[in-house]
Amino acid sequence: MALEISLEDVSLVYNRGTHLELKALEGVSVTFRNDESVLLLGHTGSGKSTLLKVISQLLRPSEGRVLINGRECSEPKIFMKKIGICFQFPEDQFLCETVFDEIAFASRNFNLDQIESRVMKAIEAVGLDETYLDKSPFSLSQGEARKVALASVIAHEPDLLLLDEPFIALDYQGKHVIRSFVRSWIQQRHGLILVSHSLDHTIDLVNRVIVLESGKIVYDGSVENFIFENAAQRSKLQSEVVEIWYQLLKLGEKPSSLEDLIQKAADRIIV
Repeated sequence: MALEISLEDVSLVYNRGTHLELKALEGVSVTFRNDESVLLLGHTGSGKSTLLKVISQLLRPSEGRVLINGRECSEPKIFMKKIGICFQFPEDQFLCETVFDEIAFASRNFNLDQIESRVMKAIEAVGLDETYLDKSPFSLSQGEARKVALASVIAHEPDLLLLDEPFIALDYQGKHVIRSFVRSWIQQRHGLILVSHSLDHTIDLVNRVIVLESGKIVYDGSVENFIFENAAQRSKLQSEVVEIWYQLLKLGEKPSSLEDLIQKAADRIIV
């Protein structure tokens, strides 16, 4: 079923009316669908994490509206079943004593069946195994905790997945596992909104890029246009991958993945 989330002139102010007042989002109007993959970029404090929480209705905007398929949401639980959000700090979302119960939590809350099967499928998808299921989620390393947090938000099979910095604290193999998962998720026609500072690990996974600056959207467009604009202007969003991709696009070659980019670049090296 199609899912469309629209923000109309949304602003969000933290600590309004106090000396700590902070405007995190200002006049944001944007639409997301569950048939696209989106990368949210921006410097620390630009509003990326706040935007994810507004999209998922964990935060209500100070001004503006959030529409679900053209209407304001009247049944939050039904909507939340369609969304999976994984926070930047996984310990923020842990509630249960064991990894099994943590991964099963949402599925049980939504009264879904085949709980054990869902848990096993989810934990395997993130590169872990059943030996973790009896452990406390609070005893895990940062990388393991990040994987368990991801498993916990995909077990109920949401339509749209929101990931906030999923590659932090992961080693090379861990990043490879999560990249493979994300690619498979998108290929299954699920939606994705991904926050990351790492262009090199994400740019080939998405088809749309949104850049936030001081709580405002300053860019919203295709990956190709983003690469042309940012590589040509040598912006602060520096990335060797973006530079190489830009050069290949100028030559009429469009890489289909990071691996394809590497191969195309290697083929042009003259020894």
